[in-house]
Amino acid sequence: MTGQQCVTGDMLTRARRKFEQTGPLGYAIAAASRPLAHLNDKKGAVVIGRQITADQASHMKALHHGLPGIEEKAIETLWNAISAEPALGPAFEVILLRALKPLDGLLTYPADVLFDPHERATLARLEADDFTPAAQLRGAVTGIVKITRICNLRCSYCHDWRTGPDAVMDFATLAATIRWLTAGSRARRVHIVLHGGEPSLIGPRGLLTLLALQARYRLSNQEIVTRMQTNGKRLTPAFLAALVQFDVVTSVSLDGPPEVHNRTRPTTKGVGSSDTVRHSIARLRQAGVLNGTLIVVTPELVEHGPRRLLTFLAQEGITDIGLLPMRPAAGAPPGSHDTLAMEVFCQFMLEVENLRRLETPTLRVRELDALYAALLGLTPRTCELQGHCVGSYFAIEPNGAVSHCDKFFGDERYVLGRIDQPFEDVAEGAIARTLRASARKASQDKAGCQWWRYCRGWCPHEDYVARRHGSAADCCGLAPLFAGLEQMGPPPALAAAVQGYRHAAVR
Repeated sequence: MTGQQCVTGDMLTRARRKFEQTGPLGYAIAAASRPLAHLNDKKGAVVIGRQITADQASHMKALHHGLPGIEEKAIETLWNAISAEPALGPAFEVILLRALKPLDGLLTYPADVLFDPHERATLARLEADDFTPAAQLRGAVTGIVKITRICNLRCSYCHDWRTGPDAVMDFATLAATIRWLTAGSRARRVHIVLHGGEPSLIGPRGLLTLLALQARYRLSNQEIVTRMQTNGKRLTPAFLAALVQFDVVTSVSLDGPPEVHNRTRPTTKGVGSSDTVRHSIARLRQAGVLNGTLIVVTPELVEHGPRRLLTFLAQEGITDIGLLPMRPAAGAPPGSHDTLAMEVFCQFMLEVENLRRLETPTLRVRELDALYAALLGLTPRTCELQGHCVGSYFAIEPNGAVSHCDKFFGDERYVLGRIDQPFEDVAEGAIARTLRASARKASQDKAGCQWWRYCRGWCPHEDYVARRHGSAADCCGLAPLFAGLEQMGPPPALAAAVQGYRHAAVR
């Protein structure tokens, strides 16, 4: 059976009941297939072909892949229920798709359930345009989607929030953005980072609409990884359920203990947000979608010291963090004080490393681990240490403007184009080529530094800040940190992991 089949709402209800009667596995699959937010089964479902229920072998393969570790007997019990009700075959297929491959599962909803009349008309106009994707695949592309610039916090150092016209990405721009990043880029792997402002303000309906667009425009050979960076202030149960169902891994901003966080990250009414954010972190961790905690190193945090920070993290059960130096807005006048001196940041990081070795060795610090990886000859996982990044990272504004990364927001020289232009014209256009050449020169200018082979000049935005604010030099600023870490040597656990990695690679 390969054609499109219609499934009634009654068939879905009956199929779920059959699954629930098979035991814990069937019950969990039935629960995971239920509609979220504005979606519903009133108009039934549509399914093309039978990926999972065509035969027992396909069923076993899909279940083992989607649910590693599931007992063979439970899978066989589920198959027996399916084979006993051939008339419900398409309904079983829909339920399994929604539970095991949720992005594909979105396509089983009728279009008039996924999108309202205005949205469907917008899609028709967008898809009427001649659209010829690039001929060759790219390796990977990252799109930092500024789905809204509106925010419910007023962080003391933040430059990203806005109100008024163009502060929220409308449906037409969102649809064009997702199409541009997927079908337009023809990347094998597309990373979509939901950013703001505060992206959770779009609510569960907004999130499901974005995911439905991904399902609609994803190419057959593409993998899409969706992540979100949130302040954790508005994590409703419905929104969390959508994050979990579609495996949207989420990072939370938390600037240390309450006495620091509440000073630097108050609400729009000036009230501290620490309690709510810490509760959100715990909920995300329990749900299995927490992807670490990002901490901006501010003068306030430095004042309280690394020991207070690490003690607080241990108390909260936080084991994976990123530490980012406070930086001014891209358009800030030269000499801006909204920045943390590199020597202060490096000293803070060295003190963190000393303490984590002694007191919290299981704590993962993204930046420190990346620097150690570089020193050990591995490829760091952070983009800042991977060399030239222009043409692989794009920030898409609510108005459809495309910039290189989101750190340069406010400087029009870093706007590469718009989403209504062909992807290659933006990624490889004149502005991108100029920025790429500039980044390479900035990196080469520092090649005389003994640590250059590890940092490659570090992040282009760090060079941008240094040059603009009068501290440019022949070093990116990480030299004291590299020197200190090299003297300490890698932590035993990391060194052992690297040795094992190298041994496996040789074999």
